[in-house]
This record gives sequence, C-alpha cells and structure tokens, in this order.
Amino acid sequence: MPLPLLVPAFALIMASLALAARADMDHAAEARRAAQRQEAAHQAAQQKSRDEATKKAAMARGYRGMLGAKAAGKSDAEVIRMGEQWQADAMRQGSESARSQPRLTPEAASAYRANAARPQAAAEDMVRRGTGGQRRVEDLENMSEAELEAMVRKAGAQGAAKR
Repeated sequence: MPLPLLVPAFALIMASLALAARADMDHAAEARRAAQRQEAAHQAAQQKSRDEATKKAAMARGYRGMLGAKAAGKSDAEVIRMGEQWQADAMRQGSESARSQPRLTPEAASAYRANAARPQAAAEDMVRRGTGGQRRVEDLENMSEAELEAMVRKAGAQGAAKR
C-alpha cells in the first residue's frame, strides 16, 4: 500500500478508536451519575421514613395524653386511629353547634364591620370591655405600674369567679 493512502487510513482508524474510547468514558460517567441519583433517592426515602416514624410517635404521644386511660395498653397505630376519630367527632359536633348558633343581627354585623374598618376604635372597644367600660387606651398608657398590676389582679379574680 502506498504511503499517501496509509496516512488517511491510519487517521480514520485512530478517530474511530478515539470515538469508541470516548463512548466508553461517557457510559462510565453516566453509570456513576445514575448510581449517585439512585443513592440520593435511597437516602431521601430513608429520611422520609425516619420523619414519618418520628411524626407518628409524636402523634401517638399527644393522643395518649389526650385520651388518657382509653389509650392504655393500645398500640401506637390504634391510639392514632382513636385520636383521629376523636378529632373527627369533635369537628362534627363543632360544626353542628355552629349551625345551631344564631347569626349576627344586622346591627351587630354593622358594628363589627365599623370596628374592623377602624382598628383604633376596635382596640378601644376591647379595652373598654376588658376593663368593665371604665378605661380608654390613653388612660391605660398613663397608669402607673402599681395601678396596672392592681387592675390585672382584679380582672383575673373576676375571670376566675366567672369560671
């Protein structure tokens, strides 16, 4: 074979070998990336499982405290089911009692809207109701510490008496 034909043939062979080597390198890199993705997915699944177990344990502890003796001797899954049932019953009773409650009268609704539009007036109204109608916000700001403490003690005693 003459030398001028040998050089292009050699270059063609080298180029095909380089492409084959590059293709092998890409497959190896892709395999490494796939392994990394698989490991990350595995770690995420493990973390999710740990988080779920922690959440269930916390829910069971909370429901055990809420259910008291009813939860004694029950598995966590049973306690969670009982607690969720208790919550569903409470929500159902709450919505039934809310439906039976009378709606706001038109006068009360307009007063509510007026107070909502004027936050300062709403705050003063709350202060008046909380202090037996005797005080305004400015009065509270000008009170001494001793007067405020006496008023808080009196309000606390009145609240305890109502319970």
